[in-house]
Parts: sequence; C-alpha cells; structure tokens
Amino acid sequence: MLSFERLSFKRVDSVSFGVKLLVSYMLLAMVPVIITGFFAYRNSVQSVRDHTRDNIQGTLLQMRNNIAYKMEDVKRVSALVTSDQSLQRLLSRKHDAWSGFEAITRYLDPSLRNAVNSSANAIQLSIYLDNDSVPEVYDVAEDGVDPLSMPRNYKVLHAVRLDQEPWYSEEFFQSGQYDETIVWKQVGTDEKYNNLSTFGKFFDLQKLKKIGVVKVTVKIDRLLTEVQHSRIGERSSLFVIDGAGRTIYSSSGSESPVIASGSEADDSRLVIREPISGLDWTLVAIIPREVFVRDASRMTNLTLLILSVNVLIILFLSYFVSKYFMRRVSKLVHSLQAFMDGDLSKRIRYTGKDEFASISNAFNNMGESIERLIRQNYEANLLKKEAELSTLQAQINPHFLYNTLSSIGRLAKFGETEKLNRMVIELSKFYRLALNQGRTVVTVEQELDHTRTYIEIQKIKYGDKLQVYYDIEPSVYPYETVKIVVQPFVENALEHAWYGERIAIRIVAELMNDTVVIRIIDNGVGMSRNTLEQLMNRDGIRIGYGIRNVDERIRLHYGESYGVDLHSRPGIGTTAVITIPRCPSPAPMP
Repeated sequence: MLSFERLSFKRVDSVSFGVKLLVSYMLLAMVPVIITGFFAYRNSVQSVRDHTRDNIQGTLLQMRNNIAYKMEDVKRVSALVTSDQSLQRLLSRKHDAWSGFEAITRYLDPSLRNAVNSSANAIQLSIYLDNDSVPEVYDVAEDGVDPLSMPRNYKVLHAVRLDQEPWYSEEFFQSGQYDETIVWKQVGTDEKYNNLSTFGKFFDLQKLKKIGVVKVTVKIDRLLTEVQHSRIGERSSLFVIDGAGRTIYSSSGSESPVIASGSEADDSRLVIREPISGLDWTLVAIIPREVFVRDASRMTNLTLLILSVNVLIILFLSYFVSKYFMRRVSKLVHSLQAFMDGDLSKRIRYTGKDEFASISNAFNNMGESIERLIRQNYEANLLKKEAELSTLQAQINPHFLYNTLSSIGRLAKFGETEKLNRMVIELSKFYRLALNQGRTVVTVEQELDHTRTYIEIQKIKYGDKLQVYYDIEPSVYPYETVKIVVQPFVENALEHAWYGERIAIRIVAELMNDTVVIRIIDNGVGMSRNTLEQLMNRDGIRIGYGIRNVDERIRLHYGESYGVDLHSRPGIGTTAVITIPRCPSPAPMP
C-alpha cells in the first residue's frame, strides 16, 4: 500500500506545471459550481418541503378548530345546566317523596331535555348529586349496550355511586371550592364504546356550595368528523394520538408508526403535529418524502443541464488561462535555477504591474537581502563574542577582589575570625557561581544566589549600614537567564547611591505574562535624566559600562524586546528593571 502511494505521488510530481495548473483551475471552478448546484437542488427540495408543511399545518389547524368547536358545543350543554339558578335552588333543597317527584316531573325533566336537545351532537347528560333527597332518574343499562344508545338521553344519580370509582378520588372532584374548569376523561365504559366524557362541578352560586358533578358523554367519532385523510393528500397518513402515545384515530386503521418507531422524522418522511386545545391529544400527519421530492424533479433536471454547460465552458477557459500563465512561470523558474546554482547576482527583468512583477521584485529584493543578512550575521556574531568577552572580564573584577582581600586582611589583623571565616566562604562561593564552568546561561535561582553571595560579603563589610530585602516568587527559579545580570546593579548602588549613613536595597523577581521581571530598587541619591541617558549611551566610554554590558548581552541573546530599563529620581532612589523571556533552563539546579 505504501509503495502504491509513493508511486502515485511520483506520477503527480512528474506531471508538468501547466497540466497541474489546468487541473487546478478546473477543480477550483467546478467544485463551487457543483456545490452551488447541489445546494440549489437541496434548497428547492426544502422549499417544496416547507410549502407542503405550511399547507398541511394549515389544514391540521382547521381540523383542530373544528374539533374545538364541537367540544364547545358539548361544554355548552354542561354550562346550560350548571348556570341555571332555579335548578341550583331546586337541587340544593331537601325534599320529601312527593316534592322530589314533583321537582323531577315539573322542572328537572324539561330542563335536562332542553339542554340535551340544544346540542348538535348525540350526547348523554348525567348529573351526580350530593343531595340524596332528590330522586334518581335513569334507565337500567344492559350489559354490552352503549350508554349513548339508551332511550333516555339524560340521568340523575346520587354522587355516592362514584365513591368506588378511582378517578373520582382526584383533587378536582373532591374539592369543594368553586371552579369553572372543564375536564375531559374516558371513564367507565367510555373506552370500550369509543366515547369521551366532560366533567364540570355543579354549584349553588348564591351559597357557593357544591351541589354535585355534571357529566356529558359524546362519541369520539362525532368530535373527529372533520378529521379527514383526503384533505392532506394521497399516500399521506393522518393520526390522532393521546398523551400516552395511544392511537385514537388512524386513517390507515393501524397504529401510528411515529409511536411504533419512537421517531419524529427522518429523511424518508415529513411528520407534522398540531396539539388539540383542551385535550391531551395531538393531530399527526405523515407525508412520505417522494411526495415533495417529486415536485422538485424539474429543478433537478435544470440544475444538471446548467452544470454540464458550465463544465464545458470551464474546460475551454482553463486551457487558455493555464497556457498564458505557464509562459511567465517558466521565466521565473529559469531565474530561480540560476540563483540556486549560486549566482546571487542574478536578477529578473519583468515589465508590468501584476503579481508576476511583484514576484520578480521580491526575487530581486531577496537576493539583496541575503547578501545583507550574511553581513549582518557576521557582524552580530562579532558583537556577541565581544559581549561574552566582556562578561568573562567582569566575572573576575580586580577592583572587587582587591577590596575583598583588603577587608579579609583587616579582619585577620583585628582577630575577627568569625567574620573572616564567613567572608572567605562567601568569596569562594561567589567566584564558584560566577565562573559556573564557563557557562553563559544559568537559572534565575543560580543568578539570585550569586547576588545573595555578593551581598553577604558586602554586609560583612558594611554591617547594619546595608539593609537588603528580598521579594522573590519561587516560580521564577527554573527559568534561564544570561548570568551576572543582577549583581552589577547591586554593586553600582553600593558604589554610587549612598545617601547618608545607610542604604536599603530591595530585590524583586516575578512572572509577568510571558516574561521574568527582576527589579533592583535602592533608596539612594538617585540620578538625573541626563545621567540616565549617558548610562545607556553606547558611545559612553567610562559611564555605565557594566549596565550597558548587561543590557546588550540580554538583547543579543533574547532579542530587542528584552533588556534593561532604568528609572530614577534625584533624592528618592533608582529602580533597575531587567526583563527576560520565560525560557525553562536546561542548566542543573545547584
């Protein structure tokens, strides 16, 4: 397999640039056209799909409104009964046998018949009364007989008959608070005979006392008479499902595949839903994909025709364009070949203002830049070597060594052996860290240790006159730095910054963004702006040589973004800020 891939790449590499350019133009031009055509086709299908969805959604909305209208018709029957104040007073009073019979025959029977007959649907009205002094009125139901087929289309029963019904124990039926809510349920034999019942509370509105419950039963088929499969088109399916996912109505006579598969929609069909207000039911229409794809077939044929014409035009144009540019590329290739052979004096002469002219100018500038960079690299190496030599010279400072040895002699003369021992140990450690096996890069921790050693030697010399404070973040220790960059500033402060009998120096090291920042702060005499400029002036011979040396070594090693900044005010003090990049050091820790 690997050999085949290598062979394929070799074959591609052996093809001329003109052919590659031709193929590239063809691909770059054809791919957008093909993609555009593809998305045009997809958009057309989606447009038809959306149009179909909107039409069927509107149809489902009409069906839902028709169902809502029939539901309102049933609810109106319940409202006629519960809003009748005469009926409220009659059914809330206590009756004896004669007055109860009279109430039934003279008022209750006509009122209930009128309420039932006011509906356009075949219904049965049932009133369950808390007042057991009102006689019951009902037909004796036979087993296997639909209650809606009984001769009497209303009945009056005592509410105690419902005590054993599970649904009657719900909060809605047991609450004695006034409530106009209407509840739709399938209870008793409703599911068996495909009926649906609505329940409402019956109150005496003057006393706000519950009288009972009004139940109106209607055929589900009567509510769904407007749910017609023919209205959503051929090959489509229409369902009504309840909240539990059971199929209430199916145009195909089978269970909804939406429920059976557990899927709302996929690429093979379009599923549209419309909830029915007041019921936990949903109208569901399923449209096969071929129904809306069929209408997009003409767009598909037109897209293919446009694509074919575009391909032919692209082939013709790509050939001439690639041939035109190939002549100019060949001229560049010959010049580059000469440059690669070592002829840096080779230059391209090209007239015009296009990209090829820019490439020619860039080629000529590149030749000049390479020659200039060779010179600059040579000069930079010389400067770096000189800086390293200056560092080595500063590592063993004769003046410091002379002063230290003089101090050691005085300590020996006066017999201060403890201070003498400390100074010899610190001096040994100082030069061990300074020499550091000839390495020019150390860790920040080693550099700070070197500075601490120098300070300890000076504290033996100056005693309490010298106060040094350290504010070091341990996180700076592992990073590298050019060595001997902190000690020169401490030394400079001790030599030039005394202001009175005492001097205090503070050394701060911290991480800031991608840099390590070290500050050496003293409370000495400070410097004027003119003195600061002379310190950092490269033309200066004697003033600030050590400080410039530190700055130049850092810039040579890490780049012009890093180095030393000085801030000072006369009579207040001086702050030296050393900035180096966060580079983890490979140097071993001491």
